[in-house]
Order: sequence, then C-alpha cells, then structure tokens
Amino acid sequence: MTDFEKLFSQGEANRDKLLKNGFIPLEKGYYRESRLLSFLLRVTVTEKGKVNAELFDPEADAPYTLHLVEGAEGSFVGEVRNAYEDALLKIAETCFDRAVFRSRYAVKLLEYAEEKYGETCEYLWEKFPDNGVLRRADNRKWYAAILTVAGNKVGLSTDERVEIVDLRAEEGEVQRLINRSGFAPAWHMNKKSWITVYLNGMVEFSEITELLDRSRESALKNKRRTL
Repeated sequence: MTDFEKLFSQGEANRDKLLKNGFIPLEKGYYRESRLLSFLLRVTVTEKGKVNAELFDPEADAPYTLHLVEGAEGSFVGEVRNAYEDALLKIAETCFDRAVFRSRYAVKLLEYAEEKYGETCEYLWEKFPDNGVLRRADNRKWYAAILTVAGNKVGLSTDERVEIVDLRAEEGEVQRLINRSGFAPAWHMNKKSWITVYLNGMVEFSEITELLDRSRESALKNKRRTL
C-alpha cells in the first residue's frame, strides 16, 4: 500500500463534507479543481471513496508528475511535493470520516455510545491505529476498549484479525459470562474485572449495549470509591 493509499484507507467519504469543501457531485462520485501553487489540483472521489489526484500544469497543458518521482530533488520539486501532500491531508481530515472498525457491531456500538452519551472513540496508540477506547467524559475512566486482534489470541479457531470489545464487569458476572459462547477472558485487561465480547454476531447487540451501559456505570463507581 502506498503512502497515498494509506492516507485514505481508514476513512469513508462524507458527502456533506465533500460538498461543503467545494466538491461537485458527478454521476459516480465527486470532483474538485483548485489552485495549488502554479498548478491545478484535480481531485476525484468515487462513490466507494477511492481518491484520484492529479496536478495539472496550465502553461504546459499537461499533467505535472515530478513530485511523484521517488528521489526527485530540488527546491521547487520539494515545495510542490509538500504542498501536494498538505492539500491531500486536508481533504482526508475535512472530507472523510475515520472508519477504523469494519464489523457491523463495532460500528453500531460506537454510534450507540455517541448518541446516548456523547462520547466518541479515542485512538491512543500510534503503533496500534485499529484499537480505540471509550471513556467517561466526567472522570476520563475507560469503560470499553474496542480492539482488533488475531482470532486465535482470544479463543477463536482462526488467525484472521477480528474485532472485539473489552468491558468492565463485576467478578461474579465475569465468571458467569466467560462460560458462554461469544465471550472470552479479557484481552490485555484485568481478567477479574473485565470481559471480552466478540463483535461477530455471537452475542446479541442488545445484550452488548446493556453490558456497555453497566461498564460505564462501573467506571463511575470506581471513581466514587477513590474519593
């Protein structure tokens, strides 16, 4: 995967944001042309979120590509390359929604937390960009860790990467749940007070949200005990 592809690989194009930032709708996507130094930056975003970008030189009436050539040096090329990368980064930040998690339940769970509590997923580890946490806005205590791990690390018979959520739970509840399908000992958390839940449909979503609510309440109780 190239650096250009990585820039947009974990995001989903947001139609309203694209239009707000000057893109015009096409039959199968969006298009924007803007000035960049002495060039025209032409960017197309397909319906599936694939991005194509081109620098066009009006004077030469041809595309400019030297900034894409690895090893090409010079103050002008460097200036163009930096401006080009900054422009694409701005598009990624202003027109795309971050979409780290792919499973339906992971996406729904984050939507649930945002709608009910106004709390969004935080991505705290640069080395692990596909892991995130939910924490209370009042005391900053974690109540959920949404993680991407190899399935065989959490008791599944596959080495493919899967999405799970770690939630707080009382010790008695942990012991009860751990024997059920869809649950496992907490991954990288205290196994007495956290439980891992698979986000692959083995556990009903309504039960996961109930556990999330209790986990969030438990994070508040932990604060009170320290006062």
